[in-house]
Amino acid sequence: MKRSFLLLAAAVSVAGCDKPVITRYEIPKEKPRPVLGSEPAPPRPASGPGAPATPSWTAPKAWEEGTASATRLASYSAKGEQGGLVDVSVTTFPGDAGGEEANVGRWRTQIGIRGEATPAVPETVQAGPLEGQLYDLTGPLARTLIGWFRHEGASWFFKMTGDSAAVEEQKPAFLDFVRSVRFDSAAEP
Repeated sequence: MKRSFLLLAAAVSVAGCDKPVITRYEIPKEKPRPVLGSEPAPPRPASGPGAPATPSWTAPKAWEEGTASATRLASYSAKGEQGGLVDVSVTTFPGDAGGEEANVGRWRTQIGIRGEATPAVPETVQAGPLEGQLYDLTGPLARTLIGWFRHEGASWFFKMTGDSAAVEEQKPAFLDFVRSVRFDSAAEP
């Protein structure tokens, strides 16, 4: 019995050495890295009766309109005189979208600001009778301007991100864009 076992073990080990074994592995493609200024988003508020009113706005003529997506209601881009680009997005989320601390923290991370930082102090910005906050953040990767309005249980973000010089150049156009926002139920009397 012992001899049979040894012969079987020797036969298996010799048979295993005759041919190389080819092993095939499939590695999934890496997911593309998100574009600066784009982030995963929770679902938008539902449309229909009782849903927040969709605002209207006037985009600057020099801005090129991009494609809207599941997370962006509108998308624009513009080029600065020195070649820098800006990306402009309009997004909406239910409620306060995580609150000021979480949102400002995410925006800072997106532009390369790490660790503790001086609290962001927003300016007030008007869109018709609706008052919102305007954040202006500059980091080592980019600069971002965000107009944040809360209306009918939703948060609306009008955001421009890009090269610091291009953002500075486009800031007056962005402010006009944000000030042009009108919500149906917040229409001026």
